[in-house]
Amino acid sequence: MEKCERIRRMKQCIVEKLDLRLILDEYSFLIINEIAQTTNVSIDYIFLTTIIALCHWTMGASLKGAQAYNTPLILFGILCGGSGSKKSASIRIVKEACEAVEALDGTPVKKSSINASVNMESLCCELEQQPNLLQLWDELSVFFGIFGSTRVDRTAYDRGLMCEFYSPTATISCTHPKRTYINSNGEGEISTWDLVDDTAAINLVAFNLDSYILLNKLFEGKSYEFNGLSIKTVDSIYKKLSHDYQLIVNKTTEIRDITMAFKYQLTYNFTHLNEVENLPLNSIIDINVKVLRDYGTTTGITNGNSWTRREIHVSQDQVHMKLTLWNEQAKKIPTSIINKELKLKNIKIDWFNGSRTLVGMPNTSMSIV
Repeated sequence: MEKCERIRRMKQCIVEKLDLRLILDEYSFLIINEIAQTTNVSIDYIFLTTIIALCHWTMGASLKGAQAYNTPLILFGILCGGSGSKKSASIRIVKEACEAVEALDGTPVKKSSINASVNMESLCCELEQQPNLLQLWDELSVFFGIFGSTRVDRTAYDRGLMCEFYSPTATISCTHPKRTYINSNGEGEISTWDLVDDTAAINLVAFNLDSYILLNKLFEGKSYEFNGLSIKTVDSIYKKLSHDYQLIVNKTTEIRDITMAFKYQLTYNFTHLNEVENLPLNSIIDINVKVLRDYGTTTGITNGNSWTRREIHVSQDQVHMKLTLWNEQAKKIPTSIINKELKLKNIKIDWFNGSRTLVGMPNTSMSIV
């Protein structure tokens, strides 16, 4: 089946109203129908929010298929919410409630249905031994990471399907300079933005025509809702944020302006300089350092593009390191910052002349104390 047809059918399933009695076995239907009647909440909403627990505790619930064949289900649900919305607390409550029921049933810990696999391959092995499991992942990025784990060529496709129904809302905190590239297919361009909400920051990336269109549509400080994005892991070389994933604009993506109550405020998660040697190259960190030497500003032109560079020597508790700032960040520095304290967000760990160095990027924020 073609990808577009598969997505069309999945979307059609979302909008169609189904008789749940044709999907669930009679006992499962009785459970959620009773909840709906006693709480005055839509039965469809109850079904969507309790389907995972239902499949776990009804022990063998299945989808009724053609010719009376029943198809066992492996179902998943994603709990999304902003900072402070108690997502982790909800997961903990489900886990503790299941453990309490098993304790009342006298189920030994070794035979518990609460599973703790770290990837899909491990989970499948557990399912071979015990067909009814409840697997909880507390981070969406960890859950996304399991897709395609045994079929590398399908990883991006699997994650892309997940994001067809993911509609993030975010504020643009930085627009990165447009980049151009040349490959076997010809020339192209890439545009990148930093998206922030009250939980984290992630990059949005657009290629070629999408890049050209969105550069005139997305503006720093404005908020948007995004539909139909794809998600993929970030190559560390091109990393601009600490997030391991990035969102990709594609032909199905829709974007609209919104007003968000969230107001972006700069926060730091400082890494000490003595930890830099143990972190992977291209890691993105925040630092709080003192300037020992300032080697001044140099300018030049490379491939027709002008640049400004400022190299300084910084330290923290007797740990010394070179820091290079480029273009706008370099121009913002006053004539002398020796003995000044710097707070910098989004600094990349680089390698030059046999040692690790720190490098600024277009989204680097700097405060001189």
